[in-house]
Amino acid sequence: MSKKGDLYELCAYELRFSIPTVIFDVLTKKYSQNNFNLKITAGSPAKNGGIDFLELQLSIKIQDELLEAQAGYFESAAIEIQKQFKGKYKLKNCFGCNYSDYSVYGQGLFGTMFCFANQKSAYLKVKSKMDYMKLAPEKMTVQETFVCEEFEFRGTDIAYRG
Repeated sequence: MSKKGDLYELCAYELRFSIPTVIFDVLTKKYSQNNFNLKITAGSPAKNGGIDFLELQLSIKIQDELLEAQAGYFESAAIEIQKQFKGKYKLKNCFGCNYSDYSVYGQGLFGTMFCFANQKSAYLKVKSKMDYMKLAPEKMTVQETFVCEEFEFRGTDIAYRG
């Protein structure tokens, strides 16, 4: 553990787990239940009181194809996985929704996605960081793998996240 004042941070660990997610097959128009497999690796204590690195490995197996990515955040790894979909699949979760985004001030490793379903038309008009910052507060903060009844597949060039 690394000490920050009176706080401690867990370090030098590896955590593996799976998160259920739904995949939409664009060709067949069918949904399938699947799992994101995550491996989070945290480094050793750093002199500044944090850890020297944090890495997330994300994988998903669709039919017989294993897709993998690694990054410092879920967002970056999920973007890489989506590129590997090559237009054949879509994610039915908040990460793949028209009304979700991250804070312009940054985000955590996972679970810090904002839902703007409470202001759909205003959110879809956002084209810059300044437009984004003028939005009313988000409906809620969600995990990327959450999905609600207001879900819509994310289009291209949508709002701040693009």
